[in-house]
Amino acid sequence: MNKTNALCRRLLTVLALVVAMVLPAQVWAGITPVKPSAGDGSSGNPYQIGNAAELYWFAALVNGTLTDGTAQNSNACAILTSNITVNTGVLKADGSLANKVSGFTSWTPISTDYDRRFGGTFDGKGHTVSGLYFNDASVRYVGLFGLSDRGTIKNVGVIASYFNGQRNVGGVCGHCYRYSKVTNCFSTSTVYGTTSVGGVCGDIYDNCTLSNSYNTGIVYGNNEVGGVCGGAQHSTISDCYNTGSVTGTASTGYVGGVCGLIGGSTSTMSNCYSTGNVISTSKYSGEINGYVDKSKVTNCYYLAASSNGSSGKTAAQFASGEVTWLLNGKQSTGAWGQLLGTDNLPVLNNTNKVYYGYPSCDKNEGIRYANTELSETRPAHNHVNGICSVCSEWQAAEYVASSGLYEIGNAGQLAWFGALVNGTLTDGTAQNTAAKGVLTADIDLAPFAHWTPIGNESSKFGGTFDGRGFKVQHMSITRQGNHSGLFGYANGATIKNVRTEGEVNLNVTAYTEGYGGVVGQMDNSTVSNCHSSVNFHIESQMTGSDCCIGHIGGIVGKMHQSASSVTGCSYSGNMHFGQSYINVAGGIVGYAIYSEVPLSNCSFTGSITCNYENRTILGGIFGYTRNSGAVRVQNCLSHGNIQKTGNTEVTGVVIGQINSGYGNGHVQNNYYGATTLKAIGSTTGTPSTTPGTQCTAEQLASGEVTWLLNGKQPTGAWGQQLGTDDYPMLASPYQVVAGAHDAGTDTYWATYSNLTNDAALSVPADGLLELYNVQVSQGRMTLTQRDDNLVAQGEGVLLKTDAPYLNATPHSSTTLTAAADNDLVATPSTAQTITADTGYTLYRLTYNNTNTQEGLGFYLGKVSTTTDGSKLKTTPGKAYLKVLTSEATTPASASPAMGFRFTDGQGEATSVESITITHDAHSTVADTYDISGRKVSRPARGLYITHGKKVFIK
Repeated sequence: MNKTNALCRRLLTVLALVVAMVLPAQVWAGITPVKPSAGDGSSGNPYQIGNAAELYWFAALVNGTLTDGTAQNSNACAILTSNITVNTGVLKADGSLANKVSGFTSWTPISTDYDRRFGGTFDGKGHTVSGLYFNDASVRYVGLFGLSDRGTIKNVGVIASYFNGQRNVGGVCGHCYRYSKVTNCFSTSTVYGTTSVGGVCGDIYDNCTLSNSYNTGIVYGNNEVGGVCGGAQHSTISDCYNTGSVTGTASTGYVGGVCGLIGGSTSTMSNCYSTGNVISTSKYSGEINGYVDKSKVTNCYYLAASSNGSSGKTAAQFASGEVTWLLNGKQSTGAWGQLLGTDNLPVLNNTNKVYYGYPSCDKNEGIRYANTELSETRPAHNHVNGICSVCSEWQAAEYVASSGLYEIGNAGQLAWFGALVNGTLTDGTAQNTAAKGVLTADIDLAPFAHWTPIGNESSKFGGTFDGRGFKVQHMSITRQGNHSGLFGYANGATIKNVRTEGEVNLNVTAYTEGYGGVVGQMDNSTVSNCHSSVNFHIESQMTGSDCCIGHIGGIVGKMHQSASSVTGCSYSGNMHFGQSYINVAGGIVGYAIYSEVPLSNCSFTGSITCNYENRTILGGIFGYTRNSGAVRVQNCLSHGNIQKTGNTEVTGVVIGQINSGYGNGHVQNNYYGATTLKAIGSTTGTPSTTPGTQCTAEQLASGEVTWLLNGKQPTGAWGQQLGTDDYPMLASPYQVVAGAHDAGTDTYWATYSNLTNDAALSVPADGLLELYNVQVSQGRMTLTQRDDNLVAQGEGVLLKTDAPYLNATPHSSTTLTAAADNDLVATPSTAQTITADTGYTLYRLTYNNTNTQEGLGFYLGKVSTTTDGSKLKTTPGKAYLKVLTSEATTPASASPAMGFRFTDGQGEATSVESITITHDAHSTVADTYDISGRKVSRPARGLYITHGKKVFIK
């Protein structure tokens, strides 16, 4: 990139002219080092340096080049007692080197190599060193200091100086190493080098700190070139700025206005800015940093022709005080200050604090910055629940630029967000129908007698809205009109994780349509994990035969000409329609036309009451669809109450009516409680699957329906706290695990695993629950009972209980470790077929005869025609046996076991004496027992008793 910063060049030119005018035209012919008269170099009594001769002596002391017999001391400490000038006229007005340099006294940096690393403290006490001249492009570690190792350099400025070295070249320090600190320093000099070239420091490395420092001079190099620092590794840069020009010549070099390259996961840069001209053709160049490698850069800014809404700020924004306020972390206190009207840029001096806020309550007088204290809210405003009690202004939702989200924490902010979408804001903010909103707290809409929905027919909401589990309560809709709900009309939107409570009270005088507890109408949108208990009370002033409202849904009123979906949603409110003629109402979705209608994992536990005696379409989950061709209602629970007076032919406990569009197998695995209604009130097609299954209160409470809704597995959208919840609950942390009944012992066995977290297993009312590890060795399976009911993440266990269903819940109080010596393996998170590793055989817990549920045990995995345990179909949330094939039989050369029975006739499971080996090739032999007296239905090889006689099967 090749960027021009006219402001920087003007500043640099003026500075150089001033320096040229105030300094006399004098050249040092040579300097003889002189020991300072005060101080001994200790931290408590540092050398006091007041002139160039004493400065050169201090450099020679650190470098070990004194000829007066003084021993080298690289850890010596010093302070400046006055400004020091070594040469004058080193730089021209444009910052370039003077034409004639032969008369300049050369500078040898303090610390020139790793054997002479400066480790003391140098405190400039606010003084400057000017006119340093170093010009040897073959030398590393160049600057006022060459190299610092655990040293501290502070409160010094290096002005009107020239440094030209090979690498690690900086105006103040060439290379800062190991916990060194450079703070409150600046450079107005010209710095040249090849690699690691910076206005203040060439580079900083290994836990170094560069803070409260700046550069206004010229920086020129090849690679790792920066206005403040060329490179930084595992170090910290904070509160620094650059206004000088930065040039990098390497085609792939790292060139930045503040830092060329910042790397390492522990490196940070914060509260910095650059207005300097960055000149580079490398793709690794930038106004702030050339390249950031695993490091954290925050709150940094650069001068831009137009604001980009984040790091790029205009000259007007810099001059206004905005950047100063931002650099201080959006507060007046901090390292930065600015005398507004005089300083066009932030300065590292907080004498002139910058405040941010409103000068008055006038809506037309916007936020501004001043050197006098302002209120960050309009002084006369008194926002209560986000609404000003003085002028009724809505508090703006907080916009987070990094995420692009509007954060909404009160009623006023939610109304403001709605007005942003609807285009009715009066504060000058442009309409944004694609805005992204998130709730940060529960919202109380009680101040609004009538809620104005977010989005309408002319301004459809097309953004995202994440309720994050918070609820919007006291929502009141009292005015009739199409498309009403928390959201009125959504198109291309994503709405999720919001809970709504409130009332829709209408006395309808003309036909209207599209009312929902969450969304009135939507196209091409998704609604997920939303829950509504909004009550609908509809009365009509129209004649009884006139339809007053077209479509009502507990979650969504209408879906039209779209591919939309509703999943994981529930409705627990009450719909009361009196004797009004309502066309369609559904507990979750009312109506869909020319639309795909995928509804899954939804729950209706509210009520719908309609006293209109003629035909009205009502459905517990879904109301009515026409011309869709893809209606899907799956894994839903309709456990609410539907009361319809008179004609119920188009009233269904799951769906009211399907008028064409019945997809093959699309309506299935739905459940409902006691009712006289049909699952589907009316349909023009014949379903290929059972659309809904009626179940008893006992089945609902037992956990059975939860397990069925999740597809006969513990993981899924549904959960239930057994013994407490009377029916399945969405998003419940209580997984339901189903056991397989062992008729011989009248107990239940199951395998369990959880890939996402540690889990605790439990049964209601302190029933029997035992957990086991399973091992198979030399043809013998051993069950070892565990001493608790806890299962580590990703661990498989076998469990025994006296209840057909039990709970698994997240366990977080301690971190669990999977037990060793356990052949059970957790199944994958999705159903799939797995293949055994070489040398292993796979077994699953099942019945020998699944139809009669006989012979519960571990049996070889079967996939299609593959029955040898080399493949296995898995179900999420369970576990399977992965056994070394050589250990599965005794002797090891025998055929792999087809089945492992893990209980004996007495129900004991901790010490299995033998393994029953079954094989499909043998037919059933009636009244056959093994030598332990256990009846077997499918004997394998070995000795048995049949009809009272010993039989040996080969």
